[in-house]
Formats: sequence, structure tokens, C-alpha cells
Amino acid sequence: MICKFTEVLNDLVDYFILGDILLLEEWKNENNLSDDLATEFTINESGDRVFDEGIVIPMSGIENYPYTILFHLSDDEPELCKEKSRLQFRKSGYSLKVEHNMLILFTWHILERFTPENVTALISDYKVCQKPIVELENGWYHIEILGGETLQDGEYEPTFEFMIQPVTNEEKVINTDIDPTDLMLGFCTLQFHQAAKNLDLPYNHLHLSFVRFSHSKHYVLLFLF
Repeated sequence: MICKFTEVLNDLVDYFILGDILLLEEWKNENNLSDDLATEFTINESGDRVFDEGIVIPMSGIENYPYTILFHLSDDEPELCKEKSRLQFRKSGYSLKVEHNMLILFTWHILERFTPENVTALISDYKVCQKPIVELENGWYHIEILGGETLQDGEYEPTFEFMIQPVTNEEKVINTDIDPTDLMLGFCTLQFHQAAKNLDLPYNHLHLSFVRFSHSKHYVLLFLF
């Protein structure tokens, strides 16, 4: 089963965030964080812990394009691995916890005023407007993330595909062993390719480099010519 969403935007901030948003609300309250989660995640370790504990997967380096989003709930071949698709990266090893029968791909802005009223309104809007939300049984899930381009109405469109598989009781479900640059590098590949295309340069004329802030998992992407 594949749930498909088109024309998905990052709302002008270069993040997508995947998770059970109601579980994130509970996690915020349990950790005595303010309604301004955007600030909380950037000034203390809560941004690292929310990922390490499998509450959300933050995805940085998302260029401002309309995306096709695929939630792939079977073990069939990913759409981005099929012959006519253009796979640009594939990252596995992530885990997420679901406690409210849903996963949502949301943007950074909701974190700035993360109140119960705003979260409820966002969920309602997603359901009415057919935005990226999928119903799932509660439990832990393995998440594999693919990025590239798929054919949509005869044109290649930027696409993210999320392979979502339930975790068995015996399997490890924490994210602490994952290098955060792995995910960021993958998502920046799309931006990297688009930059080369816009500049009419071969991809090998651009180089990627990361700068890491001291005592933090957060990185800044640099384009080097």
C-alpha cells in the first residue's frame, strides 16, 4: 500500500519533520518544555533527545520545491527504485514510535507555537486537505528514507519516499547510534543536484562540506564551487 501526496511544501523553512505529532505534544509536556519548541530544540539538548528517543525524525536541507511524498507501507520495491525513477539517495536505520495511530510529515512553523489548539487544528487541516498523514497501528516502526525524482503527469518531480515497516519485539528501536550527517547529506543531495542544474554545471563542479557546531549534532551545509 502506498499513500501519495503531491505539491507538498516546506513552508519556506528547510525542514520536514516526521512523527506522531500527538506523541510529540506529550513528550513536550513530560519534559517541561515551552510551547516554543523551535527555540527549545535549538538552544538545548531536547532537539537531539527527541530524535534519539524515536519521537520524530527531523530532516534538514529541504529546498523550497513542491514535493511528491510517498508513504510506503508494504515490503514491495520502492517506487524510487523502479526503472523510470531517479533515485538519488537511500538511508535506513531510523525508528519511530506511534502511540496515536498516525504519522505526519509536518513543517517547522508548528513548532514555534506548539499548543494543543494548534496541533489539533493542524491534524484537522491535514485530513481535510489531504496533506501527508497516514493511519498506523500503534507501536515501533523502522523508517527508511529515499529521495530523488519520480514521473508525475509526464514530468519528473522531487520526491521523498518513506518505507514504513513494523518492528518486532526483539529488534533494536533507538536512533542514538546514527550519525546525523548521514540523513542531512542524503537530503542535501537533492538540493545539490538542483543547484548544479540551475547553474547549468555538471554535478562534479559543486562540492559539499559540513561545519559542525561545538557540542552539538547540528550542521551547516556549505556549497563549494
